Amino acid sequence: MKRAAVLILAAAIIALTIWSSIPAKATDTKPSDIYSFPQIQLM
Repeated sequence: MKRAAVLILAAAIIALTIWSSIPAKATDTKPSDIYSFPQIQLM
């Protein structure tokens, strides 16, 4: 169970870095939208 949680966390972090590395997306989306993205994944 712990290994699965770590994998989900790692996937969320990787998705966040990729999401924030896109300039067009970063300028269009609000910070709250970016932060709500991994929270939906975890829940």
